[in-house]
Amino acid sequence: MKLLCILSLLLLASVEPAISSLGHFDKIFSFGDTFTDTGNGRLVDAKKSFPDPTAKLPYGQTYFGRPTGRSTDGRLIIDFIAQKLGLPLVTPSLSENGDFSHGVNFAISAATALNVSFFKDIPIAGMLALDTTMKRLINHGAKTVVVPGIPPLGCTPPNLFFFPSTDPASYEDDTGCLKGFNELAKHHNTLLQEALETVQKNHSSVRVVYADFFTPVMKMIKSPWKYGLQSDVLSCCCGGGGEYNFNITAGCGMPGATVCEDPSKYLYWDGHFTEAAHSIIAKGWLKELKVHNHMIEAAYRYLNIAKDSA
Repeated sequence: MKLLCILSLLLLASVEPAISSLGHFDKIFSFGDTFTDTGNGRLVDAKKSFPDPTAKLPYGQTYFGRPTGRSTDGRLIIDFIAQKLGLPLVTPSLSENGDFSHGVNFAISAATALNVSFFKDIPIAGMLALDTTMKRLINHGAKTVVVPGIPPLGCTPPNLFFFPSTDPASYEDDTGCLKGFNELAKHHNTLLQEALETVQKNHSSVRVVYADFFTPVMKMIKSPWKYGLQSDVLSCCCGGGGEYNFNITAGCGMPGATVCEDPSKYLYWDGHFTEAAHSIIAKGWLKELKVHNHMIEAAYRYLNIAKDSA
């Protein structure tokens, strides 16, 4: 049995993937937040009678034709990964009578894995959390663990809306994104990659893969035409008007919000990514895993040859 863990861990939030051509995976287990939530958040809100825009159209309109609790118009990155691996879409853990024979998705919108006080010393706490979580996953049989970085936070419509600046120097000249938020994201991703290198050394029997969330999004923002996206790339497809088409009082799915004609031409759906963007990001992650698998297999072949010739 080969288990694939898609892990959204550490300080902010993210998502993950895997590959098919170089290995067969029987199950996917996902831990994360909105980026990978395939319905748990909706189930919690329904149980508590909380209003949830993702529980109604236009959410889910592109692929499913109905709302599923995903914060997008269709599929998420994890959905594309599962389909590429030939597996069913991963069932939310809170689903009643759900089919968990091919894995479970524990991700839930706005989730935090640990109490905020745990992160007082961020570098140490982050490393401890990562290493502890990896040990638990490995003990439960995980063979491949994919850990994503975070996307460019300074480019998301919600951050651009909530944290505007009157200083032009606060924005990147070539993207219009907030510099400080993007620097924070890059710093986080650097620390995460360093931590994952250490984890890999401590757990050599398991494949630990870093999935780049930042670069593919920046490529789409800097060259939207290459991906069939509109030039106003920082605006939402579904929203209540205003700059970036993001309005907290008329969010997607709420009265006053409208939906663009073609979501596939947009990077952002409601502040989260569109299905079209998820598809592009997923392809990049699958390539990363494929390259990683090639490197591991080449190393094993080398070691076997060296052992035979000794």
